[in-house]
Amino acid sequence: MDKINNIESISGIDQFVLINHEGEIRQKSSNVIPVLADIVMKSAGNINALSSTGFRYIVFSRKDKKDLIIFPIGKHYLGMIKQESANTFALIDEIEQLLLKNEKYEP
Repeated sequence: MDKINNIESISGIDQFVLINHEGEIRQKSSNVIPVLADIVMKSAGNINALSSTGFRYIVFSRKDKKDLIIFPIGKHYLGMIKQESANTFALIDEIEQLLLKNEKYEP
């Protein structure tokens, strides 16, 4: 998988990065902070190490309301920072629907 179609069209995403399990960036927003891929890789890897069944998504709530959300997608991770005004769980639902349309996700 090299790309998720139409991800840029979803409102509420401030930044995103799609990485493989080796940490290589496959797709990203133009304004992504350089360390986001590392944060996503380390966070998802630690959660996988703690869970015997994997995870559907991870949300790290932040004081500034720009939550970090990570989805496992096969051998990739999609990490994003949401916009402050976006509803976290409405955004998660919208992302899941997009991933299902792209046939890249099995919740």
